[in-house]
Amino acid sequence: MRIHVSGLLFYSNTSGKVNEADLILDIEFPRLCYNIHMANDSEKTFHYVYILECSDGSLYTGWTTDLNARIATHNSGKGAKYTRSRLPVRLVYHETFTDKIAAQQREREIKKLSRARKLELISRNSKPVPVN
Repeated sequence: MRIHVSGLLFYSNTSGKVNEADLILDIEFPRLCYNIHMANDSEKTFHYVYILECSDGSLYTGWTTDLNARIATHNSGKGAKYTRSRLPVRLVYHETFTDKIAAQQREREIKKLSRARKLELISRNSKPVPVN
């Protein structure tokens, strides 16, 4: 059960009561969702949308629940068919979500962007890319 109150998103427990420990505040900045987690993060599964730069300079976008393992899989040649012939790849951008559907929707949005818009997205967020 989800309840929206003035920009706050509450998730209820199984009894239907709002649990303040599960409060998630969503802040949107041009179609990017940054989550501030007040719940115990060790109990949550995170979903990541990522952009890789391939050795030929092309960009690949995907989603995963384990960013480090997925990049290692790509670089081992066992990842997506697209990246297999463009190794090595390097992570240049990622977003974190607590909801699988939201991550997959964002992946589709990014895939629809032109290369120029993807590069703009990457450069706007050009701080070092932390990975767990």
